[in-house]
Amino acid sequence: MYMKPTELILENFRNFKDVIIPLGKKITIVSGVNGVGKSNILSLIASGSGINKKSSLAIFNLNF
Repeated sequence: MYMKPTELILENFRNFKDVIIPLGKKITIVSGVNGVGKSNILSLIASGSGINKKSSLAIFNLNF
């Protein structure tokens, strides 16, 4: 049976202390000014899903 996550809970992860990010049913948009941690969130999701860093850059179209 497939279970879809409904929220992302960050506790003392890099620059996040206690943050809960609700996830949408179909899409979740992460936006913000430079330096707030958007890439950290995407990196965490990629590592938790078993995607390596190189392929996550292609999937999320990130430039580190």
